[in-house]
Amino acid sequence: MRETTYEVLNQFGFNRMTPVQSATLPLFLKHSDVVVEAPTGSGKTLAFVIPIVEKLLSLETPLTKHEVGALIITPTRELAQQIFAVVEKFIEPLGGTLKSILLIGGSDVHHDINRFSDNGANIVVGTPGRLDEILTKVANFNVKELKILVLDEADRLLDMGFHMSLVSILGKLPKQRRTGLFSATQTREVMELVKAGLRNPVKVTITVEEKQVGKQCFPTTLNNFYIQCNSDEKLAQLVHFLEHHPNDKVIVYFLTCACVNFFWKALKSLPSLKKHTFISLHGKVPTQKRAGMLESFSKSTTAVLLTTDLAARGLDFAENPINWIIQYDPPQDPHFFIHRIGRTARMGADGNALLFLQENEKTYIEFLELRKVPIEEIPKENATDVIPLIKQEIRKDRDFLDRSLTAITSYVRAYKEHHCNYIFRIKDLDFNRLLRSFAMLKIPKMPELKNLKLDYEQEDTDNIPFLDPTKEKQRQTKLAALKEKKAETKAKGKNEKQSLKRKKPEPKEQIVDELADEDDDEDMEKEFKLLKKLKKGKITEEQFEEEIGENKTEELIIASATKKKDHFETKNKNQKFKSRRRK
Repeated sequence: MRETTYEVLNQFGFNRMTPVQSATLPLFLKHSDVVVEAPTGSGKTLAFVIPIVEKLLSLETPLTKHEVGALIITPTRELAQQIFAVVEKFIEPLGGTLKSILLIGGSDVHHDINRFSDNGANIVVGTPGRLDEILTKVANFNVKELKILVLDEADRLLDMGFHMSLVSILGKLPKQRRTGLFSATQTREVMELVKAGLRNPVKVTITVEEKQVGKQCFPTTLNNFYIQCNSDEKLAQLVHFLEHHPNDKVIVYFLTCACVNFFWKALKSLPSLKKHTFISLHGKVPTQKRAGMLESFSKSTTAVLLTTDLAARGLDFAENPINWIIQYDPPQDPHFFIHRIGRTARMGADGNALLFLQENEKTYIEFLELRKVPIEEIPKENATDVIPLIKQEIRKDRDFLDRSLTAITSYVRAYKEHHCNYIFRIKDLDFNRLLRSFAMLKIPKMPELKNLKLDYEQEDTDNIPFLDPTKEKQRQTKLAALKEKKAETKAKGKNEKQSLKRKKPEPKEQIVDELADEDDDEDMEKEFKLLKKLKKGKITEEQFEEEIGENKTEELIIASATKKKDHFETKNKNQKFKSRRRK
């Protein structure tokens, strides 16, 4: 290797190769494709960065400005940024002989296109979606001279749904190249990718030494512990731990992004933790802001990073190593348990990990033991309850209230989707304790809580303001508009009701009232028949008068009968009119 490469290794403090580097470097520097399976923290990044730099520097004809000689594909933006930083360290002393560029999502693609067109690059580090887009749109993105392709965290690339993008990228690259596929695990999907993209690869498998019985997926220098406690005791246990480890660098993993947002604000509000530096990092933070947060945490020696599984794989903090990994919530995917604790005890250094488990989750320990993951129980501390302090702060700020509501909603829904759903069962949760663990002031409206009988003390939250004057002004404006709209709706409804009472129906056609009783109709018909008999001489007038009443004269009889006849004719007309309307 060149002298500049040794100088950079000395800057990193590396004076010997790790097993994965000693096994991979000779193969990759020659003419072999490699499939490398090695545990997290084993030094895989240098195993492909060094061969890339050495190979491109040894080319007889140097690469031109827009000729890409090496392509490194990673599943996440954070991992891409970290690898890019390592590449920059190795090419910086070369005085511009090689150039690199970072191409990841979350930014304007046209900005990346312009950067490549203006500056060019020989080593490209990026994520699949953005790289596929650039390869499709940019004519001068020349990969004809590509010498090395690296797929880092290949299993994660496929798990995150990048299969189609990878197939598209591979179809645009030259066949005559060297390919390295690096991963912590080898799945069936990974092996299918190997068949599609590699030629007669050499498989390199690195295992760590045994600690007790069986093979492990994490280093022997890692101390792995767990605490069993109720959900509303977890925050007190975390606060107690942080109070007693003020000089340690810690990563705390939560189940969802909303949980990170809530507990970040909760921990920052506690007087006993005012001297701690808390950094929030998750997938919903804008890309540029995430990069700044990650850099800030990387340079710090005592900060606390609150995050999700976004920061569970590939990230390395070799400059200022992690002392403790705390899993506030077990991961949704059990594979991420190993990836999470793999952020500490890297490259042979010491490290510690602590898992919080609720009472209903204790069988998770048996699951870990079956997977040859040794873990030791430690008793929970006699910690001070901090929930009342958090509630006091929530009563002052509606933003804090909204965060707690969003957090518990996201937690319950994520809990229902645990891969180990025979261990993490939603029906086994103590919802009274769970509500308290998020410092809820009232029970939220959630389908999961609809049919439960909860004994939880609630408070009125309608008058809690936003501390931010702009947000509070907007809230008051919305409330006033809503109140006005309700008043208008109420008045309108009242007026319509009164109007309906006053309004009389206007008949479209003269219709004779048909509400006469059936008995009256029968009487009229009977009288009409008697009148017809009288005219035909079948009965006498005396008999007729006797039947309809002695006080009726002949004229009255005839008029009455005529009126009844008109009634029946009009009734028949009405029936025909209604029949037409129905049709």
